[in-house]
Amino acid sequence: MKTAGYFMPRNKVVVNLAPANIRKEGSAYDLPLALCILEASGQIMSNGLSKYVIMGELALDGTLRPIKGVLPIAIQARKEQFKGFILPKSNAREAAIVNNLDILGVETLREAIDFFEGARQLEPLHIDARELFMEKLNHYDSDFKDVQGQEKLRSELVSLWSAHDKAVDDTTKVDAEYLEVIATRDSSAAVPQTPTTPLSRRAESLADRIEEGAAGLAAFAEGLSEAEWHTPVSVSDGRSVGVIVHHVATVYPIEIDLARTIASGKAVTEVTWEVVAELNAKHAQDQAEVAKAATLELLRRNSHEAAAAVRAFTDDELDRAAPFSLSYGAPVTAQFVVEDHALRHSWHHLARIRKALGR
Repeated sequence: MKTAGYFMPRNKVVVNLAPANIRKEGSAYDLPLALCILEASGQIMSNGLSKYVIMGELALDGTLRPIKGVLPIAIQARKEQFKGFILPKSNAREAAIVNNLDILGVETLREAIDFFEGARQLEPLHIDARELFMEKLNHYDSDFKDVQGQEKLRSELVSLWSAHDKAVDDTTKVDAEYLEVIATRDSSAAVPQTPTTPLSRRAESLADRIEEGAAGLAAFAEGLSEAEWHTPVSVSDGRSVGVIVHHVATVYPIEIDLARTIASGKAVTEVTWEVVAELNAKHAQDQAEVAKAATLELLRRNSHEAAAAVRAFTDDELDRAAPFSLSYGAPVTAQFVVEDHALRHSWHHLARIRKALGR
């Protein structure tokens, strides 16, 4: 703080890092602690700190050093509807993969202070994740030129890949993982993809149905009166129609993250139905008076982003299976997670809402 022209208060400073049951460690809290202390001691004037998630390690000269884990932090910041994420500039590109969130990279404590005091403008960094993915889609780390001999095997593998790539009804004539490991060593074996070409017809169909379900729920909810919006869906549940619609909107990013985890071959073990029940109860309490217009806008935006994420799945990723705690540890495919959660959710709750309202 001294290098930026400020001082540490001489009186006792107490910093509340609630909730206490969540472990905090590391130096990523340096920047937010410094800004809060400066504001609390009256050295800087800003009313905007609470609108942003702020993370970063401070060096002794006031410069910011990179931190770990910015991507999940950015995802959570968007989920909780913060305006933006202020972090070290060297981390900004990673966080900018998350859209609908202002990613503001700073290099020093002084820059962050100037931004909050209105003396400096920071331009949000935006990255088109799909375009970035497409640029790397047909670039391979290895090629058939690395394989010596085996001309007949190489020819057969290319033929197998071609047959797999052209198989009808989204089926494959050979084991998908075998093809992925071996056949893609020839970058010319597969037809190059473009941003307008879906990676998988199955993924495209899943994405279309996600958007269809969300659109149906939004269209129905839009015509509800204020009394209907606040009607409980059932005696046992107690949540209002509006809270349920908001719930559907907010869990799309979580459902897609779960599908991505399974698609990567990693098990999901910590998301249990007990955890889901706790999250739902907290959400119902926090969003008891949620507004209809904002909720429907969130529903449309998150469902569209979820559909775009699903369209980026390949057939191999959709077919990959791993243990899933919400299915009691049974190994399920990424496609199952997409269908049983991100896709089914809006249809399921629309049926419940219709029943509650007698419509």
